[in-house]
Amino acid sequence: MTDTVDILKESLPLTTMSSRSMDNIVSIIEYCICNNIATKCNHEEDIIHCDIGLGMLHIQWDKDNLKMNFSPNGTFESYIKDAINGDDALVKALENSLNSKIIRVYKELM
Repeated sequence: MTDTVDILKESLPLTTMSSRSMDNIVSIIEYCICNNIATKCNHEEDIIHCDIGLGMLHIQWDKDNLKMNFSPNGTFESYIKDAINGDDALVKALENSLNSKIIRVYKELM
């Protein structure tokens, strides 16, 4: 059985954003995607390609069907491949951040 990962919940403590702000951003993104779909429908098109920051979300529709596909961008794909090989991008980012803070404090003391 596969567990579902709640990325928004997991990422929230790593930001300075409130849960409500994060929910608002997600809603705005959903509205923007749907607005672009509505615009495409008005022009009798049936596919949209949305850059969602992590890659491209491809949405195609007709009267009875909805098909979606996601293609990660190069950076995200690289992080995924690294994770499969045991390298954790989040741990690296946190270590680098901590390292930078320690160096900054050390320089201030010297």
